[in-house]
Amino acid sequence: MGRPALDLRSLRGLILAGLAMGAALAAVMTAWELAKRLPVSRPGAPVRPPAAAEAAPPEDLRSRGLEFPVAGIPRMVTNSFDEPRRGARLHHAVDIMAPRGSPVRAVDEGTIVKLTSGGAGGTSVYEYDAGERYCYYYAHLQGYAAGLREGEKVSRGEVIGYVGTSGNAPANAPHLHFAIFRLDDQKRWWTGAPVNPYPLLH
Repeated sequence: MGRPALDLRSLRGLILAGLAMGAALAAVMTAWELAKRLPVSRPGAPVRPPAAAEAAPPEDLRSRGLEFPVAGIPRMVTNSFDEPRRGARLHHAVDIMAPRGSPVRAVDEGTIVKLTSGGAGGTSVYEYDAGERYCYYYAHLQGYAAGLREGEKVSRGEVIGYVGTSGNAPANAPHLHFAIFRLDDQKRWWTGAPVNPYPLLH
């Protein structure tokens, strides 16, 4: 007995279903290609945000006169902000060379929002300022100050950690990697618009 022929309505339904499946597959492939181009977020290190770096520090930061973040050394820092780094990334921070174990101080009063110990930044501290407009990032630490915890309020100049070489810092070059990010409305500690700390510290 022969196979029954498809009527016009059934044939039209099959064609439409095939077109819908093709469109869905194309959408998935497009999303995959776009996802491969996005930066990968690493726990413990702020990702490079889509916003451009601040051309100059905002006036409200300038007027605060931030504390120099490393105690016991001359107030000297090289402007390495926006220098190229491996992997086609930019250095949205400054590096302050100091003897291992030098005290690291909070540059401003605020709140410790995150303590991390993995990724490129190694042992790190994220601090929001009192108005939660900026995040201060202290990385490559040897360790935290005794008892430091997330949610703790800190004063300007309070010791929060010690200079080290954790993360991807060279073992023979202890330093503090210090960054400032302007937070967006979502106030996420791992992302924001980079602000050059150099004019605020030298």
